[in-house]
Amino acid sequence: MAILVLKTDDFQHQVNDVARQIVQYFEVMRHDADEEMSPDQLYQQLQHFFVMLSAAEVVSHASAELAQEHIGQVTEMGDVGLQLLSGFSYWAGLMEQDHLRDQIDRHTVALAVMLARMGGHLEAVDIVTDALARVANILEESADLEVLSTYVSEVLTAVAPAIQVDKDKRDANRPWRILILNHGIIATRSHNPDLMCKAFDDLERLLPDDAGDFFREGMEQMARLPYPSHVRRVVQDYYQRSSVRKLH
Repeated sequence: MAILVLKTDDFQHQVNDVARQIVQYFEVMRHDADEEMSPDQLYQQLQHFFVMLSAAEVVSHASAELAQEHIGQVTEMGDVGLQLLSGFSYWAGLMEQDHLRDQIDRHTVALAVMLARMGGHLEAVDIVTDALARVANILEESADLEVLSTYVSEVLTAVAPAIQVDKDKRDANRPWRILILNHGIIATRSHNPDLMCKAFDDLERLLPDDAGDFFREGMEQMARLPYPSHVRRVVQDYYQRSSVRKLH
């Protein structure tokens, strides 16, 4: 079973189904929605989003030149979709429907991948980062984590350029930083040396100030947990490389 649904028709069908369930729980439990958009309002907006998503997919497949002209539209459309999914996630969590929130999390990551493939820029990095972390925590099989790691690579390249510049490094909890670090953790848990090297190279390039501590903590994890020897070797290589770089 695929960990993410990336075909537009299937994505819309499954998101619609989860959204309807959240609306039904809301109607039964009659939560106060004064401060947040209610699930039924979110559901109405979701239908409009599906129309935009289908149209954006058609444009992105038309030609590279045409898709380039519509990057702004795809980016805006993607932000709308991610905000809607975040709203559904909020209500699922508030009503303690964790199984529905888990599904929304997977669809959130799936939408981020879909937008990346359409050439859009991801601006709501916080929403994607939070959902991705919860999805990764649920997955246990190395094969699933391998697939997730490749998806994260796609998401990283699609993050809006203004965010990738990473000007304010004082905030250790900034979503861009957490996303990159989590990519390294997911790749490590996949036990795939090639994916680990890809994630670690990205970490060194995008977060040079954090790389040394990440690999040091990785070595501590290797000592505590029964990781395979080939995984230990990759982490050790990068740790030693970062230590040499730090000395210079």
